[in-house]
Amino acid sequence: MRERERRSDEQQRHTAGGGAPSGSSLDDLGDAAARLLAVGDAAIDRALSSDSDAFLHANRQQGGQ
Repeated sequence: MRERERRSDEQQRHTAGGGAPSGSSLDDLGDAAARLLAVGDAAIDRALSSDSDAFLHANRQQGGQ
């Protein structure tokens, strides 16, 4: 087999199954992302004490400060 044919075959194998995700697949990814964000928010809330939360809220940047 020639080098060009080998490369062409490899490219076809790599792109054969790689199309755009279907609608239900996108919905599943969106749901997984939302769950990940919720778990991350919960972890941050557990890590911050009430004093830390008040401090961050009081020192939040406003406008172009």
